[in-house]
Amino acid sequence: MGKASGEPRRSNSGEAPARLSRCLVACLALLAAVAPWGALATAATPSGPRLAVMRWSAGAQPFAIQTIDPSGGSVRSLPAARLPEGLRPAPFYSPSWSPDGDRLAYTVLAGEKNGALSSGLRPRIALVSLGGGRPSLVPAGGFGPVFAPDGKTIAFARQPLDLRSNEGELDLTSESTSIWLADLASGRLRQLTPWRSGVENVPSSFSPDGSVLAFSRTREENHRALAMPVAGGPATVLARAATEPVFSPDGERVAFLRGRRTIFQYPESEVSAFVTDLFVARSDGSEARRLTDTPGARELSPSWDPSGARLAYTEAKLRPAAALFGFGDTVVQANADGSCRTEVLSAPRAAYFGPAWQPGPGREAAPLSC
Repeated sequence: MGKASGEPRRSNSGEAPARLSRCLVACLALLAAVAPWGALATAATPSGPRLAVMRWSAGAQPFAIQTIDPSGGSVRSLPAARLPEGLRPAPFYSPSWSPDGDRLAYTVLAGEKNGALSSGLRPRIALVSLGGGRPSLVPAGGFGPVFAPDGKTIAFARQPLDLRSNEGELDLTSESTSIWLADLASGRLRQLTPWRSGVENVPSSFSPDGSVLAFSRTREENHRALAMPVAGGPATVLARAATEPVFSPDGERVAFLRGRRTIFQYPESEVSAFVTDLFVARSDGSEARRLTDTPGARELSPSWDPSGARLAYTEAKLRPAAALFGFGDTVVQANADGSCRTEVLSAPRAAYFGPAWQPGPGREAAPLSC
């Protein structure tokens, strides 16, 4: 695939190429083979509202987890890359805060020393404390962690992956993704959704009382935002053609992304993307209201601030598959009604993923003025 240039031409017909999320996982594995890794400096986290972001840049230490204030300043790096040998942070998945705002859960990739690709390459969950120290690992493999409100449990996705190097090309086979719970003290695991061929389930948010888990389900081109009781029972549909449902701190509303699969034709390549905009609805999915309309970009990773007054998200430009890494993408914040859109972070030589508001007393953000 050559490097594309020029403006894309949008098409809603034709055979879609491989799902973009799978392309990102494959690209991440390739990065693991070439990127050097080292410890990151850390410092005391300032008071007031903060966001955590995953950052990727073309430098000696390409991956970092950083916290920032809503103006994009006062940057602090966490020791997220100080991992045991063979583990690499995975920036394409959002980090998740513990309810007290003292720890972050994030996804890493396990591989051989020096990043060599192998059939044993697997995603895992790591935990890092803002107080410093070496990250710890959740016993089970998986990705996309979400802390429960009790701080003792995380939900995450598990996927049977098989990464192979085939004559210089990377193949990825995936049949199913299911959601699991892990007890952080005992390591006990409980499966919430069954393995079903071609069905992907990925968690995104607990209700404030921890009784309900919101998640995304994808089957072929069918996307749905769902909610299910953690104790067991059938899932209910929050929104169709939607992903990444996230409950507000008071549990009265849910933010989610709604969109459609679109093929963008470039002079030398094409990209298939689920193009999304940000919506907010009541917690049962009713009375949905559209907050964004960005034809040249898609919204990703919504996150409520602890007061419920603001939402942060990533605004990702649509680009050729040869340039997937998000350079120039923007972390944005806005009021919960969509007003006062404000850019927090954007850099031409860096990519930012998964903004997440830090919880805890004194971390609330007042409504934006514009």
